[in-house]
Amino acid sequence: MNYLSHYYFDKEDERPHYILGLIFPDLIRTFNRNRVRKQVIEEHWEVEIQDLQEGVNKHHRIDKLFHSSEFFKTYNKKAFKQLQEIELEGITKYKHFVSHVLIEMLLDRLLLKEDLNTADAFYFKLNSIDKYVLGDYFNAFPYLYQKKMNFEYFWNFIQRFRSSEFLYDYQHNEGMILRLNGVMQRITKQTFTTADEVKLSLYIDGLEEELKGVYKGVFEALNTETQ
Repeated sequence: MNYLSHYYFDKEDERPHYILGLIFPDLIRTFNRNRVRKQVIEEHWEVEIQDLQEGVNKHHRIDKLFHSSEFFKTYNKKAFKQLQEIELEGITKYKHFVSHVLIEMLLDRLLLKEDLNTADAFYFKLNSIDKYVLGDYFNAFPYLYQKKMNFEYFWNFIQRFRSSEFLYDYQHNEGMILRLNGVMQRITKQTFTTADEVKLSLYIDGLEEELKGVYKGVFEALNTETQ
C-alpha cells in the first residue's frame, strides 16, 4: 500500500512517531533501497522509539495482508493484462510493477477524494516528528547503516517529503502520471513517452471507476484482520 493508505488505518492516532513508523519502511526503500525490519518492542526503549517501531510493525502487517488479498491479486492481474493491451512504448518490461504501483496510488487517490482532511492531518502530524528521536532510532539499530547512509541526508529527504506534499498531486491524472513516472525512472530506469501518458490518463479514469465501488471494503477487511 502507498503512504496515505497506510496512514488511513490509524488516522485517529495522534502520535507523530507512530505515524512516521507507518510509512518508514517505504521512506527508507525510496532513499537507499534498505529495509526496516519488524522487531519485538522492548519496554526499556524510549516511548517515541517504541511508537516508531510499532508503526513499522503495523506497516509490515498491512502490506503482507494487502498483497495476499483477493482484491490485490485480482486487480493486479487484470491491470497487468490491460496495460499490455494498451502497448506502452516507453515501458518494455516491468508492467507488473506499473500495475502494482498504479493500484496502490489509486487507493490513495480515492481516499483523497473521499476526504481531503485525511491528507491534511497526515502532513500535520509528520511535521511534529523530532529529528533527535529519529537519530536515536538509527543509533539503536545499526543494521540500517549497512547500505550507504548519511543521517543528515536522510533527514533532509524527510523534510522534502513533508514540504512537497506530493500526495495531493494524485487528485489529477497529470500529477499521478508525473509521480508514477518518477517511480519508474528511479526503480526501472524507464520512462513513459508522451503517447504513453495519453493512454495512461484514459486508462486511469477507467480503473478508478472500477475501484470506486470496492475500495472501502478492502480497508474494512484489512482493518478487521489487524485488530
